[in-house]
Amino acid sequence: MKTLKVMEESLLQEIINLDNICFSRSSTPRTEENIKMLIKSNPNGCLALREKDRLIGYAFTRIEGSLGFIGPIGVHPDFRGGGYGKKLIEKCVEALQKNDCTMIGLETLPEWGDRLGLYQKLGFTLTYPTVLYEEENVEPVTIHQERIVLGKKVLREDVDTFLGEMYVENCGYMLRSDVEQVLEMAPGNISFYYVNDRIEGVMYYYEELYPLAGAAFLKNEENLDYFIEMLQYMEILLDVRYIPFRVNARYKKSNDLINRGFRVRRCYARLMYRECEGIFEFPEKDGFVARAWV
Repeated sequence: MKTLKVMEESLLQEIINLDNICFSRSSTPRTEENIKMLIKSNPNGCLALREKDRLIGYAFTRIEGSLGFIGPIGVHPDFRGGGYGKKLIEKCVEALQKNDCTMIGLETLPEWGDRLGLYQKLGFTLTYPTVLYEEENVEPVTIHQERIVLGKKVLREDVDTFLGEMYVENCGYMLRSDVEQVLEMAPGNISFYYVNDRIEGVMYYYEELYPLAGAAFLKNEENLDYFIEMLQYMEILLDVRYIPFRVNARYKKSNDLINRGFRVRRCYARLMYRECEGIFEFPEKDGFVARAWV
């Protein structure tokens, strides 16, 4: 008998093991901290599918302001084709709608045609793709250390003002949960970029939570320059050769990354649920956000 219930932290290791099977992550498995972070965003929208005492499927949902997104989703290979992925996705959409999300989406690899087809059957439509970048021939830039403030020294009122501005500029997308979690868990892994006593951007990289950088910069002619400066600063600070990051193609300045010496490592297909496309119906943006899901 199959049962679908809200996920509990007692299942952490089972989830990690099944995730490794579903996505071949044996070399870089998810950490318990990463799973806890995923659950924390929307505890009632993270689901575990069991057959007796065996975990056979799981799904996470995450909420950032009015944006809700689904994933990762996994079903054990022995149970695929039985409609369990469809059931998990439908329950995820239901959970996000109960939380008044006006934008609901997910991502998958474009070569996974069967999954793309399933999502489209369930009412999702393709929109701007997301691109994973990494450095190749990026020129060193001048780092203005007087402009950069680590998380353990930043003024909280400045952070609140910046996050409010990002929320308005991105039509409902909120970075607050990401920023607060890193400030709490690893304040030395997050930095804020100031110009004229005002935060213009933030960048964080805490591999135990997620193996990609997260960053957001307000609309500004120089925001891509600020981003590259912060990226190189964080690499020096954390003693990391290269920090990879994702950017959605709706941000116009993502096109300039190739000219600045970055290369594309992988592309992800993004799909939004019908009538819940939100910001992804709008023209490209002049801000700059590098995050797994924005």
